[in-house]
Amino acid sequence: MITEYSLINVDPIPIFEFIDISSVTSRPEFPSEEFGDFMELLAKWNLSDACGSDILKFSKKICRDDVNLPTSVKQGRQLLDQIVVPHISFKKVPIMTYKDETYHLYYRPIFDVIKELLSNKEIFDNCTFKYTPLYHEGQRIYYEQYNGDWWERVQNSLPSDAKVNLVF
Repeated sequence: MITEYSLINVDPIPIFEFIDISSVTSRPEFPSEEFGDFMELLAKWNLSDACGSDILKFSKKICRDDVNLPTSVKQGRQLLDQIVVPHISFKKVPIMTYKDETYHLYYRPIFDVIKELLSNKEIFDNCTFKYTPLYHEGQRIYYEQYNGDWWERVQNSLPSDAKVNLVF
């Protein structure tokens, strides 16, 4: 069976929904505190450009003359693009050329994805690093990595107060 795929050139879809730009070490220099606050709200609530533009237009009507806001959401997003957070950066490689157009694969190395997931406190709080065997109706079951035989062997080889942990 041959399946035909339609190839289109699309922008990468961000994997993460929210970057707290207030805690990023390489935060760009915004022209004003208000400018930075506005961009932080756009990022925090994952607002579309259309929504951000409407809010910006309204804000300019009611703010003081000395308040410096972006001229457009695009201008603000260009500043946000300067943020360097190595473990959330995408890599781009050409995968094929078709009819004089090059198509690219956007990807993130798996360890960078894991770092991103584990740097999210809400996710990390739900991670288990202690070996925990599971049983159902008296039968041993394997559901997560911490129920596996490997995890048990490693845990048993450690001192009693230690546990397997991930370090980045």
